[in-house]
Amino acid sequence: MRNRTIQLAAIDVITVGLCLTLAFLLRFEFSISKEFFPVLSDWVIWFSISQITVFYFIGLYARIWRYTSLFDLYAIIAAVLISTGVSIMYVFFSYGGEGYPRSVLILYLILNMITTTTTRLSVRVYFSHYHENSVFTSTRVKKTLLLIGAGKTGDKIAREILTTHRNQYSIAGFIDDDPQKRSGMLHGKKIFCGIKDLPELKTPYDEILITTPTATGDQMRRIVEACKLTGKHYKTVPGLSELIDKEITMDVIRDVSYADLLGREEVKLDMESIQKMLYQKRVLITGAGGSIGSELVTQCLSFNPSEMICVDINEEKIY
Repeated sequence: MRNRTIQLAAIDVITVGLCLTLAFLLRFEFSISKEFFPVLSDWVIWFSISQITVFYFIGLYARIWRYTSLFDLYAIIAAVLISTGVSIMYVFFSYGGEGYPRSVLILYLILNMITTTTTRLSVRVYFSHYHENSVFTSTRVKKTLLLIGAGKTGDKIAREILTTHRNQYSIAGFIDDDPQKRSGMLHGKKIFCGIKDLPELKTPYDEILITTPTATGDQMRRIVEACKLTGKHYKTVPGLSELIDKEITMDVIRDVSYADLLGREEVKLDMESIQKMLYQKRVLITGAGGSIGSELVTQCLSFNPSEMICVDINEEKIY
């Protein structure tokens, strides 16, 4: 970890030096006056110290560049702004408002922001596209998936497939009924057509993955009927009720079950009426040892009854 931090800090020192030099070159049209060489040398030292210190305490060196995300990008931008602000404060306290071209500071901020972000993102691009274990360079034979649903779930599944080199899948494209998405692109993959046109789709693929966890029973039955007409094997992402406290990943996909086809609208309970019925009351639950009975006991306890009486023929479960 220590060696890695030193390497990253060295890269940032080089970045600061290059950005400051280029800022001066741009300001003086690639002909820096000799009188500004001492200023440039002094700034490189203090700007480097400022950047390394701020980056270290913000935790930028603890982040793994190959997995750089949008949240890391926010942190990078904030760190660059803070470190540049600290550097500018040093300039004002040391030099006042004279003896240096102030436009260099603005040019430095822009160049530093671009360069620091680019160095981090280039590592991410390398490992995701060009590394020997990358999805794009791997020679392993993979199963090609056609994803039904180009929404949030489809986006997450596609992102995992495209960024996980150990994945055994690749993506042919998407199917979606939203006319505004039709013929669009998601993660570089085309959104071909709607569900009704799925059986006539000519694009080659091995398997279908249904990524519509919010689909109703009627919608799921229509999707499954279209999938059957293709003759391809199809799987689905579980519904939202099954995904509570779980991430949407390839690990949760499964075959379509009867429960998916019988999907019903969520029942809205009148919690106030239930509270009045159970609060400080003696509640008797029969069959309390079974799966439904035990769940009823758990739910009733949340309404603070005065006493719970559990009855079941199975003494072991009651115990």
